[in-house]
Amino acid sequence: MSTEKKLESPQEELEPEDLDREAVEELTTQVMGLQPLPPVAELERVIGWRLRQIRRAAGLTQEELAQAHEGAPAMPQAWRHPQTVGLAERGERQFTAEDLVGLSAFFCVPLGFLVDPGEASDQSQVSLGKTRVPAKSLGPFLEWWSPEGGAEIASLEIGQLQLMEELGGEARNRPWAKHLKRGRPYAEAYQLAREEHLANQVRRLPGPTVIVDDKLQPGLKVRVAPWGGIAWVVVRGGEPYTARDEIEADFLRHLIDLGVARRARPRRPPRTKSEGVET
Repeated sequence: MSTEKKLESPQEELEPEDLDREAVEELTTQVMGLQPLPPVAELERVIGWRLRQIRRAAGLTQEELAQAHEGAPAMPQAWRHPQTVGLAERGERQFTAEDLVGLSAFFCVPLGFLVDPGEASDQSQVSLGKTRVPAKSLGPFLEWWSPEGGAEIASLEIGQLQLMEELGGEARNRPWAKHLKRGRPYAEAYQLAREEHLANQVRRLPGPTVIVDDKLQPGLKVRVAPWGGIAWVVVRGGEPYTARDEIEADFLRHLIDLGVARRARPRRPPRTKSEGVET
């Protein structure tokens, strides 16, 4: 017996005056097939739950959605089969980046909407890695982003900020987060974080080591994606300089290609007192 048939009988036995608003809404939601999320849902289940809502809102069956995807260039081939749609809606498919971008384009909804269980109950939780978060908190958390960066983060509500910190991990591992919380724009926050990281690193420098043409000293700058921040490379003519990270490595290789720098032997770091001499 279907869910719809089971739920028709109590509705028929109740008189209109016996039904308050909450009871009517609950019965209607169940009869319409919008089953609630389980108490704890994996993210795949949330996306599938949202996908089913969108498909039904468009008036499509699973078979019709699969047929429609044949004309959607961004959708992977597997989505042209109704079985894939069914697996996805039940949360039994591992969604790929192509899946999410394709669904976003096909339904004309932002990516964040696909993982936003906005109509979930207050008790529903979403499992993310080793933690669980209230399902209803995901929507506001996903919608805060704007190019303003830090100014937007600094104005977040306490609950959203706490969720960001809970999901992101310890602040000491994310130095850019403290700068964003202080209202810095993305480019500046990540530039400061990068410099702090490079100043504190103890690993061997990746290189290459080059000697730059005298006319380029005392410093060069390069814009860094994705926010156009500035990375300064301070060089001195005639002295070897070793790239400290991938950004500097790419930059120095480019200078070699341009003919304004040449490769050199890296300077050995001075021996520290803690380093003994083997006998």
